[in-house]
Amino acid sequence: TDGADYQYDLTWYMEEWGPLNPAVKAWQDTAFKQSIFPAFDRMGHMQAPYLDLVDHRDITRGIANFGSGPRFSTGYVALRNRAALLVETHMLKSYEVRVRATYDLVVATLAYVNAHAGTLREAVTRADAERIAHASGRALPLLFKTTDTPVTFTLKGYAFSHETSAISGDTWVTYDPHTPKTHEIPSYRDLVATESVRLPAAYAIPPQWTDVIDKLAEHGIRTERLAHAASVDAERYELTKPVWADKPFEGRHMLRDFAIASNRGTLALPAGTVIVPIDQPAANVAANLLEPRAPDSLVRWGFLDAIFEQKESPDARVAEALAREMLAKDPALKAEFEARLAADPAFAAKPEARLAFFYERSPWYATQKVGVYPVLRLDAAALGALRLRH
Repeated sequence: TDGADYQYDLTWYMEEWGPLNPAVKAWQDTAFKQSIFPAFDRMGHMQAPYLDLVDHRDITRGIANFGSGPRFSTGYVALRNRAALLVETHMLKSYEVRVRATYDLVVATLAYVNAHAGTLREAVTRADAERIAHASGRALPLLFKTTDTPVTFTLKGYAFSHETSAISGDTWVTYDPHTPKTHEIPSYRDLVATESVRLPAAYAIPPQWTDVIDKLAEHGIRTERLAHAASVDAERYELTKPVWADKPFEGRHMLRDFAIASNRGTLALPAGTVIVPIDQPAANVAANLLEPRAPDSLVRWGFLDAIFEQKESPDARVAEALAREMLAKDPALKAEFEARLAADPAFAAKPEARLAFFYERSPWYATQKVGVYPVLRLDAAALGALRLRH
């Protein structure tokens, strides 16, 4: 990376927040921070945590935790109860320095693992056992933000200067690699959860959602199948107000945001329904794929876009008659419609939007189940009843 210049030839990142198991975090802290990094420094290198600048124009404004998330290797491995280290060698250093830095860090890591045989295995075995023992009902953080309260970080950087660029119109930063300079800067290191979910005992996926089921299999997530149809008391999400990204990302159009609500009821599960129990080491992976609000859920990646498709709509002539009938029967609906007309000029100017207002509140729209998320959440009693019957 070349967004700034500094003395370090290697920077690193580890997941230390959110779903990472405490036993694995303790191993990472002991291994890397107390032993491997000091050994690496003694080999003649300089290392630091990953330097994600708050302001690319001024390195002294501080650094922040970019919070890798499930789509990146460090974030994914943390969900699997395993240790991981992201290595970034500095692009502005020579190729030889970057290769030697990477090589020496690998050597230092292997030397530590060899000298402390079994400690990592003990940590991950304990983490897997805890994940199974404390399955349903556990609160799992899904979305995070950087803390507003920084700690002080001693940055070994270089002197730098600013000038106004006639090309970009912005401030252009230039560094002087011949003048080392130490800066005391704020580090917005910690992440705090902004959204969490309480895990169910299991998820249930209708058999026709093969793309979703295949993706779970690719991740090695344990599943069961219902041999016969059944009815079960379950929780179901409804997603509304979807907002997609303006352009593709990694070959897909991401679902950026949506509103979410849940309800409970007795729901029918067809034969072949896939059950995903949470009492397994990969529980956090399953939840991050199937909980819609997770940052890399399958619904965000477009695997369930079909739930937002409205298949039927009335002719304008029929919708006009429907609207009049609904207005005559429901004074509260009439007041809501008139308030919307007054408050939203764009809505008032579009005949199709005004007619859709009524259709979307009619029984015919409800039968299409637009926005109904097909993956159900089962509690322990429901899961037990299904297993008893099948």
